[in-house]
Amino acid sequence: MRFYSEKSPILSLILWGTATAALITGIIDINEEGLGPIVIGVLLALFIGWLWLTTYYEITDNILLVSAGPIRKRIDIYTIRSLNKTRNPVSSPALSFDRIEIVFNMYDSVIISPKDKEAFAAELKKINPDIKVNLKN
Repeated sequence: MRFYSEKSPILSLILWGTATAALITGIIDINEEGLGPIVIGVLLALFIGWLWLTTYYEITDNILLVSAGPIRKRIDIYTIRSLNKTRNPVSSPALSFDRIEIVFNMYDSVIISPKDKEAFAAELKKINPDIKVNLKN
């Protein structure tokens, strides 16, 4: 089962605003700086688009796959200890600030932002009922 990342307006503005600014700067500076700035702007926009389209969390058998552009993290669901609501702004495979921290193994964690957090947690608990879930404020 695949869960796509929630996409918050603020983070959308930050990401796409950065890409747009880089492209505009590249276009404005094309005569002075050559093609370098526009190439960088296009590459940045393509990278952000890649992240935008490929950020999801997939549950297959006992594996949770966290995907975001070049990031691919496989987590054994039986090692997940807890799901906790967080607004931690640290860089993560999440396109929203309304996030879940997944604590697994002894000290590992990853922060994600599935659209339907309750359904996501329920699917994980079907596989590992020992997961502690704290998605309330």
